[in-house]
Amino acid sequence: MIVILAVRSVSKLKNINPLIGLGYNPVIDYLFINNKSEVTEPLSEILIYSYDGHSVYIDSSIDENGVDVSTLIPGLYLIKVRLGEYEMWRKFIKI
Repeated sequence: MIVILAVRSVSKLKNINPLIGLGYNPVIDYLFINNKSEVTEPLSEILIYSYDGHSVYIDSSIDENGVDVSTLIPGLYLIKVRLGEYEMWRKFIKI
């Protein structure tokens, strides 16, 4: 299967992508998002997709305690994090 990810701006993505990380990957219960970029906009949306492309989690009210992924079945997932007009994709493993 080929997964194609579309983004609005590659130039903005280059600036933000390496500076946002995921804490505790692989993850059991909570996935933490570490923003070390210069973007001061708050997290506005998180979307999680199963590796076959199905949306399994959407949230626009971000909790400081991380993203609760305890209900997801173990496997490989893609997470899309949006900070205002910036967005970033990462892979993570749920165990």
